Amino acid sequence: MKVFKNFLYNVAYQILIMILPLITAPYIARVMGAELIGVYSFTHSIAYYFVLFAQLGLSVYGNRTIARVRDDQDKLNYSFSSIYKLQLVIAIISSVIYMLYVCFGAKQEYKIYFCFQFLYVISGIFDINWFYFGIEKFKLTVTRNTIIKLLTVVLILVFVKSKQDLSLYIIIMAGGVLLGQLAMWTQLRKYVHFVKTKWRDCAKAFLPILILFLPTIATSLYRYMDKIMLGSMTTISQLGYYENSEKFISIAMGVINALGTVMIPKMSNLLSKGDIKTA
Repeated sequence: MKVFKNFLYNVAYQILIMILPLITAPYIARVMGAELIGVYSFTHSIAYYFVLFAQLGLSVYGNRTIARVRDDQDKLNYSFSSIYKLQLVIAIISSVIYMLYVCFGAKQEYKIYFCFQFLYVISGIFDINWFYFGIEKFKLTVTRNTIIKLLTVVLILVFVKSKQDLSLYIIIMAGGVLLGQLAMWTQLRKYVHFVKTKWRDCAKAFLPILILFLPTIATSLYRYMDKIMLGSMTTISQLGYYENSEKFISIAMGVINALGTVMIPKMSNLLSKGDIKTA
């Protein structure tokens, strides 16, 4: 029953994600036009890869590991602390490399927009959704995400009024992600505490998360690399048209992803107890 409720929470959130673009995409297309949408898509797609590398396979690995030890508070504290320490180091390195790219590699006309996307990049430092998924607190994460998404839509409709507001649009979108990650830390002490860990134990997780990272990077090739290629090989306006059409095509995948997100912690917890029959 709990798995079914968690699935419903995630499906409801995915339905919300499907509906919101129907509201914002036509409005943004009318206000900013294809070229500026293309600028946003191009800069966001590049920033996404730095967030992706900051997280490696930590999302799946953390989800699964936390699910296995969640019934033992000491192990839960240690596992969370070890995983997050590794995440913190990798995410900071990725953020520094991103800033070096902005300073020395990005096109001059896009540098200011890449700077605003840094809000999105550093959100990877604070992403602990994997912990809440591991302890199966899906209602908490879904509620938080829903509030942030609705707030983002309201801010866009209220403040983004012309082509001169592209920077503000990026700040709202990237800042919304960062705010959502920070919000999850307000509840953290109810479930887990930081403890001192050994770097050796943190390093043991590096190879597993690297292996889990491979399918993630493979998936990203058709979700984001195409936009980077279009932005580099064609006009930014053409990328803008592609961004809006691709957005509507891909939203239905959310329902399938919701089922996988819910099942990973449940199956991992059952297997850790040796309950293979139920799993």
